[in-house]
Amino acid sequence: MFNGLLSKNYKRSTKGESLSKRLWYILLVMLFVIILCFTVALVYLTSRSRSNFEKSQSETRITAVKTGILSEIQNYNSISRLVMIDDTVLKLLRSKSVDVGLKNDARHSVMKILNVCDNVDSVFVLRNDGDFMSTGRGEYFVDLEKMKNEQWKEPIYEMRGKVMFSINGNGALVKNGLSFLTMSRAIYDINSQDLKGILLMNISTEVLAKIVKEQGTQYICITDLDGNYLVGNAELAEYYSADLPKDVITHRMVRHGVTHEMVSTSFIDDLPLVVICSSSVETRNAIPVETILVMLLLLIAFFVLSFLVTAFMDRNLAKPIVELSESIEKAKQSGFLEKLDVEISNDEIGQLADSYNSMIGHLNEMISELIEKEKAQQKAEMSVLYEQIKPHFLYNSLETISYLAVEAGASNVHDALETLGSFYRNFLSKGSRTISFKREITIIKDYLSLQRLRYGDILNDEYEVAEETLDIKIPKLILQPLVENSIYHGIRPKGEEGKIVIKSYSEDGNIHIIVYDNGVGMSDEQIEKLLNAGSPTKKADANDTGSFGLIGTIERIRQYGNRFDSVKITSEIGEYTQIELILPIEEQY
Repeated sequence: MFNGLLSKNYKRSTKGESLSKRLWYILLVMLFVIILCFTVALVYLTSRSRSNFEKSQSETRITAVKTGILSEIQNYNSISRLVMIDDTVLKLLRSKSVDVGLKNDARHSVMKILNVCDNVDSVFVLRNDGDFMSTGRGEYFVDLEKMKNEQWKEPIYEMRGKVMFSINGNGALVKNGLSFLTMSRAIYDINSQDLKGILLMNISTEVLAKIVKEQGTQYICITDLDGNYLVGNAELAEYYSADLPKDVITHRMVRHGVTHEMVSTSFIDDLPLVVICSSSVETRNAIPVETILVMLLLLIAFFVLSFLVTAFMDRNLAKPIVELSESIEKAKQSGFLEKLDVEISNDEIGQLADSYNSMIGHLNEMISELIEKEKAQQKAEMSVLYEQIKPHFLYNSLETISYLAVEAGASNVHDALETLGSFYRNFLSKGSRTISFKREITIIKDYLSLQRLRYGDILNDEYEVAEETLDIKIPKLILQPLVENSIYHGIRPKGEEGKIVIKSYSEDGNIHIIVYDNGVGMSDEQIEKLLNAGSPTKKADANDTGSFGLIGTIERIRQYGNRFDSVKITSEIGEYTQIELILPIEEQY
């Protein structure tokens, strides 16, 4: 069998490609994969480098625009404070009635303040009674009803004098279709801190256009929070999205005609403005030439190292394995398990040859042991056949005595002898080592019938045996020692009527046999000593357990099932003892 398997494997290896050829094939495949990966990596790194460069450029432009806008807003915020504390403006707000002269004085005073800056398109001062004063360039349509509405005023009041930014006065002002940035502030009396009115300062989008122009108008667009175009490249307004994050700069790649563009979007803190920046892919920088040169050098170095490693494995691995296989084939041709006689370097392949020789020696030893065991078993079987001749004299003698008992009218003696004869016939079982579970039950029933001749009716037996377990083969005479132990060490010491129950069922490829008695029970110490009797690390004395052949039976069961937990014992002092045997069904055939 071994030689056939070896020959089969050797033929399979000789028919296929050699290991040496496969190594070189693998090298070619590796080179192809590496070149492919190198190309993909180069394209990826180039694209990533360009993308990172463009992101950096966009973020720089957006940051510059935001910084410029916030700086200008700071200046206009200072101007709005001057307007709020102006005496004529406060006089206008404090006055119970307003005339034209008072409005003109306030208007001239505000104009003087505005002369120091550009791009303030207009200023509106709204009194609590709804009247207002305005100054500025051009004509405005004023939605006075909306200004009087508390919902329009509430966001401004909630700022407690701080600036609230909106577009076109949050919908209350219109100027010839133009858009402007409105700074709204609540005005409080300096002395009483009472709310006197609202200041609206409208800043022209020209200040935004000036900042955008410095960064390149073709790359920048500014919209309001609804995506409405304000200044810059109007075509970029279509890329506005209200779903984008408000706290970070976002980058997207979009198609613009036949080209691609990276569009970056950023919301300006506390302002109703959105900055959109774009740049075409064609303008982006490629990966540095130095990086490509380094990658090429690494690729060449990998090629050289791969070639050297493959040549080394071919010389030191493939060829020695071929020599070892040829040597094994020669050894197989002899028809015996012989050790190899081949010169191989003292490395892992040499260790493999040594391990093979060691295995061959071990296999030869095991084969010799198996032959000796087979011879011993044959001798034992011959001995059993010889001993089988002797029981016939016993059977004939029992039948003769039984006949005489019938002639003498002693029917009970005749029944006892019949039971005894049946017991020994089943007990000997023609010398076989295993019998069916059904026959083992017959032995137990005959044994208990003989015991009742001595102890009367104090012994009761019950059987809860599953039908599918009756024909299963089990080791002969494994239940009789357990039943005997139940009688002599369980029921008799208790001094009252006892019961013995035999149960069986099959589960998970095993037959479970249970022997139960309601005797005096066993202590945990007795159970431990009994179960440890067959332990590899501890041998218990049979006298410690007071059993009749129980230890030997446990050892037989463990050897038969090839598992130490084949026997389980549960007990309660003064109540019961239960012994469960677990035997494999698959080993019965």
